Amino acid sequence: MKTSAAVCGILLAAAPAVRATDDPSLVAAAAAGDVARVRPLLGAGLRVRNREGETALHAAAGRGRTEVLLVLIDAGADITARDQLGETPLHTATTAADGRSVEVLLGRNAPIDLWDEEGNTPLHRAAQESNLAAAALLCAGGADLQARNEAGRTALDEARASLTRFEGRGDPPHRQKVVAFLEAGGPCAALAARRAAGAPSADARRELMLSAGCDAGSARDCTNLALTYEQRGAEGDAARALAFYDVGCRGGSARGCAYLGRAYERGHGVSADVSRALQLYQQACAAKDAWGCGYLGQGVCHRPRRPEGSRSRGRAAQGSLRRRRDLELRPGHPALGFRAKPSAAPSGA
Repeated sequence: MKTSAAVCGILLAAAPAVRATDDPSLVAAAAAGDVARVRPLLGAGLRVRNREGETALHAAAGRGRTEVLLVLIDAGADITARDQLGETPLHTATTAADGRSVEVLLGRNAPIDLWDEEGNTPLHRAAQESNLAAAALLCAGGADLQARNEAGRTALDEARASLTRFEGRGDPPHRQKVVAFLEAGGPCAALAARRAAGAPSADARRELMLSAGCDAGSARDCTNLALTYEQRGAEGDAARALAFYDVGCRGGSARGCAYLGRAYERGHGVSADVSRALQLYQQACAAKDAWGCGYLGQGVCHRPRRPEGSRSRGRAAQGSLRRRRDLELRPGHPALGFRAKPSAAPSGA
């Protein structure tokens, strides 16, 4: 026993340590999302690569470091650079679960149908990863649904194949959603038709991404989708916002609970209910959500509501502050793995 332990100790001591610092400094900083470290390293050149042939742009894209992505692209990083597997940053971006890297790269005109060494387009990779948000954005961006890789498979074929293996992202029901999304006559085909009629706006792409993320089980995306509807203010948006705040709250988004409480306090899209608002604020604050604690601390639930239309001095400024902080969405960890169907009115739970 002692001999075996000694041999193991010698082997471990002799093995090279694998650390993040094995990557070039720029690649490591990009992977970490450290903008402050990335900026001073840009002058040394953007062509440095790690042992897998990844550039800093690949490293940032695959980890959802969108702020770093923008800095690198603005500095002149090659958006079509390929790693040892022939993957571009857009291919790599499909491994970031929330789809935001895909959104950034498409917004900067990344080629959408380039192949890797196995003939996979980014849409193939999104299907293999069961990444619904990425697939939705690629479909909206005009990806070729009929493109085939070296194995002769379309993206739909790859999505179906992912149902029988476990390395793809998401649980089996999640993977089934990607299959349904890519099937003939499904949402991807509908997006392609809309694309043919005219490229969707940035706001439309964001709504699409959030909708896909919410459907895939991200409580954070449900909450942000609700906020999008609330800020847009079109007919029916108030009811949609309320429903998705409720879904986000029930799925684990403390920010969703805070905003749902605000709707109850103000009577937006629902009958005003101060006690329900207080309950939701307390729930959000207990989960360490700053806005939930802020709403609770304002004491709005402990004083009579002003008559409709009345305003006090400073109210406009307070409203401006609320709108500004509402835009600063920094929810906690997204609650994944739930599937709740939104209803027109929130639940009483």
